[in-house]
Order: sequence, then structure tokens, then C-alpha cells
Amino acid sequence: MTDILNSTQFPPVGPLLRGRNNPTVKYPLKWAHEYFAGDLPTASFPIDVTGGITDFGLMGNGLYGNCGACGEVHLEMTTAVMAGVQGPPPNSPLAVTRYNDYDGNQPPPGPGVDLASYAKWLFEQGLIKGWAPVDLSNRDQAFALMQAAGGLYIGVNLTDNNESQFNNGQPFDPQGQQPNPQDGHCVDLSKAATATSGLEVITWGRSWPVTAEWLEVCFWQNPNAEAFILLTTEEQLAKFDPQLVADCHALGGTVASPDQPPATPPPLPNLPAPLPAFYEDWWNALQQRERELEEWVRDTTSNPLSREGGRA
Repeated sequence: MTDILNSTQFPPVGPLLRGRNNPTVKYPLKWAHEYFAGDLPTASFPIDVTGGITDFGLMGNGLYGNCGACGEVHLEMTTAVMAGVQGPPPNSPLAVTRYNDYDGNQPPPGPGVDLASYAKWLFEQGLIKGWAPVDLSNRDQAFALMQAAGGLYIGVNLTDNNESQFNNGQPFDPQGQQPNPQDGHCVDLSKAATATSGLEVITWGRSWPVTAEWLEVCFWQNPNAEAFILLTTEEQLAKFDPQLVADCHALGGTVASPDQPPATPPPLPNLPAPLPAFYEDWWNALQQRERELEEWVRDTTSNPLSREGGRA
């Protein structure tokens, strides 16, 4: 049976969801470039922060509206390569369990996330080391931060043709369409041969090509677009002034100890029966993933050194 939750089959089996809500809150942090320790180096093209990874894993974004959680775990994968440490695998359950923890384990697909609030929550849980918004009015700085921080965590609005383009193996291209304000999605800016060519974003388990026109209308010129750096390794953190972490702390919330064992995730909800055969297979796949997750929690609780990425 195909594992629909974390399938490596391409195109993925079943629907492709989103889950990024348009920004509604702005936290009192400075721009990311203002926290950089010293002068921010000019971006040196080509930029490729994928670390050679080709399969990032769907990570539940075919059932859950957890693209925001997927985008963060995908960045943990790329920044781990940069730091020379082990990162999450493509079939990691982290994006599903964190999304469920964040939204109170609501039935899928759940409410989605606004990226700033989710980044703040990740920091409060001790799951990232810091975060800050990126000033999209200065593209040179944005690309420089992409290179220095190992990718940009960005919120876009898709055009209505993007899912079919993905399933047909075609680059995202608006083809005259405008971004749909109701179709918010979180992706990671992962490759740029130049500022306007060789562009890719990590989405739905792949680093996917996009045209310069798509990035222009769905990101740079989109009033609902946003971008952040998420610091997940000590190597990244060392590039930024300690004031960044202090300001993240000042936002409030309880920061978990890095040595705190992971909590046992709440059980997945029971879906009503009967279900169509496709969704029955889907649900069986999720239950299998839950059993694997329970085994993982037991293993990492008894042996902290085995935790994925070295974090609780």
C-alpha cells in the first residue's frame, strides 16, 4: 500500500494542500539584516541551499494544511547539511506532530497557520534558536540572507494553475494569472542561479522550479507575501547578533529546555466510517505513522542521543 502521508512517489498520490493563512499580526522584531553580526555579505550567485537533497518528503501536506510546519522541517534538513549534522529524514513525522500540537490536534486539514505566529511558537517550544522577518523591499538583502541563513521561509499566494503545473512536471508560472488571495502557501526559497533565473522553492516534497514572473507576482509584488529567517543550528545562530535571541525572548512565552524529552503526541482523531477506499488507505497510512511515532518517542526518551537532529 502506498504511504500517502510521506510518499516518495512523484507526482504525489492524492490532493496537495496548502495551509498558510494571510498575515494578521506583526511582532516587534527588527529586520533580519539588522541582526546580522557585522556587514551582511553580498549574495554570491548561484545560490543553492538544498544541500543536494532531492526528496524532502510530503510530510502530511496531502491531508493536513501543515505547509508552514513542512517548510520549517524542510529548512532543518537543508541547514543540517550546511552544519554537517544529521537532519530529519524525508519521512519525518515532525511536521505533522508539531502542527497537531500547535492547533490543538484538530481534525485534518486543520486551520492552517500564520507564519509569524508559528515561528514564535516554535521558538517558545525550543524547536528553533531564533527567527526574524525579512525586508522584501530590498531584494539584494533578501538573497544575501537566503544564502547566509540557508534558505528563506516564505509565504506566497499561488495562482490557480500551480497545482496542475506541479502534477504535470511544469515550473510554476502565472501565465497571466494573479495570485489567489485565498490560496496561501508556505514554501522555502532554495535556489537562484541569478536574481531572475534558475529559481526554485521547496514545496510538496521537492525543490521546484518557478519562473521569475511567478516569483514577481506571487512573492515580491504580492501584498500578502512575507519572508523570515528561521535559525535551527548553532552555525546559523553564530552569524547573528545575540540581540536577535533576546528580542525573540522578549516577545513572551515559555521557552522549553533543549534537554526536555519530547512529549507523547495526542492520538490522531477517529474519522467517521464508512470511508471511500482511497481515504481508507490514507487513514490506515496515518495510523501506521502514529505507531511508528510512538516507537520513536519511546526510543528517544530512553536514549536522548538518538533524537532527530539532536533536539527534543
